[in-house]
Amino acid sequence: MNLNDKRSKYFLTAGLILTTILLVFKQTRGLVLLPYVFFLPGFLLSKVLFKRDIIDKVERVFISCLLSLTVIPLAVFNLSLLGVKINEINVLIISTVAIAVTLVILRSQNRKQK
Repeated sequence: MNLNDKRSKYFLTAGLILTTILLVFKQTRGLVLLPYVFFLPGFLLSKVLFKRDIIDKVERVFISCLLSLTVIPLAVFNLSLLGVKINEINVLIISTVAIAVTLVILRSQNRKQK
């Protein structure tokens, strides 16, 4: 990640703010985690699987929720079989890894198109 890029600075700042909210304000943790766990991984995965012109915005939102509701619980279940305990920090880590992997795939797809 090039820190001289404006977008990188915005993402880094957003990540720091999200981490601060999660660690300091325990009451708002659930509100922050809901879209982070139940929408964002599926949204990025739908960007990888479906091109822009294939589905419209409403379908993408619906598919994003369904993909997140299937991918994240399956990953948590598989890791629980390996002995990892299920708690909100581990679910947050799994979601972050899923988001990071799909971002890497999206970035490599964009580089191939250019």
